[in-house]
Amino acid sequence: MLNYILQSPLFKFLCISCLIFGLPFIYFPLTDGDIVNWTSAASELNATKNFLTGANDQGHGPLMVWTGAIIIAIFKKSFFWLNSFNYLMSLIGVVVTYFFSKKFWNNSHITTTSIILFITSISVVYLSRTPMYDW
Repeated sequence: MLNYILQSPLFKFLCISCLIFGLPFIYFPLTDGDIVNWTSAASELNATKNFLTGANDQGHGPLMVWTGAIIIAIFKKSFFWLNSFNYLMSLIGVVVTYFFSKKFWNNSHITTTSIILFITSISVVYLSRTPMYDW
């Protein structure tokens, strides 16, 4: 079973995606203005544990603040961990793109092309590295 997973094209695409989405992760500039808003809201939410207030919504929905507060509670407050939600969403995007392109076209060349276009798209790479609401 493990050998099958390691040999699968999806596993290889995920490994490549981890590198593309993560490098250079250290010292990557914080470029989105919303980061200041939701990280402070996530810190406050982590301190108060009051997940059902309207103060953490900011008109975007509470998901980013909620996951940020949970991540701060489990790990230290750092850019790496606060960005882990967007990083994970990008990897899920690889899996979804792979799954549907394989089911829809049933052609390994088209599936590979779809994945390559997805993981090299500047918007996907940017959103995977920047903790913000857009993803």
